[in-house]
Amino acid sequence: MIFAGRTQFWPDGSRIRVFVLPPESDTHQYFCRQLLNIYPYQLERIWQQVVYSGQGEAPKTIDTAQAMQDIIGQTPGAIGYLQTPGQMNKTIRMITVGEPL
Repeated sequence: MIFAGRTQFWPDGSRIRVFVLPPESDTHQYFCRQLLNIYPYQLERIWQQVVYSGQGEAPKTIDTAQAMQDIIGQTPGAIGYLQTPGQMNKTIRMITVGEPL
């Protein structure tokens, strides 16, 4: 599972760069609860274990959906999440998961 730090490389061998929205954002809350089936604080604890055990890097927190779109589009190997497909640009490949907010 990528967002739990268990999968750290894409099939081509490149490192996965994980980006998340702030824990208090509605989109992050929905992503954790509905798609990962955990609470945001549980995701944070998982990442703390990954970092402290030396098994990986914590995801970078991105402040806004626009900034998330920009950083994903500019960073090789990046993965993140957005609330709606309307926030996407053509440099990002979209994978639809779950129901919209």
